Amino acid sequence: NLDGLFRDRLILHKVPREEVKATWLATCSVAPVIPGILVEVDDRTVNVYMRATVVACDPQDPENYDKVVSRRDLMLAWTRTY
Repeated sequence: NLDGLFRDRLILHKVPREEVKATWLATCSVAPVIPGILVEVDDRTVNVYMRATVVACDPQDPENYDKVVSRRDLMLAWTRTY
C-alpha cells in the first residue's frame, strides 16, 4: 500500500537543509516534485526506495553561491522482512 506508506507526501533526500536552494523550495508548492519509487524484493525482505531531484546550492564553491547542483540520492523509505 504505497499510498499508506507515503501518506506524509515528504521527499526523502540527503541534502542538508541549509544547502537546499530557497527559490526551488518555494516552487515546490506550485509544482510538486514527483519522486521515483523502486520496490525491491529479496528473498523475504521487501525494500522500498525513493529517488527525487533536489536542487541545492553548490557547497564546494562558496564564492559562487548562485551556482546550483541537483541531487538524486536513492533513499531507503521502508523495509520489512517477512
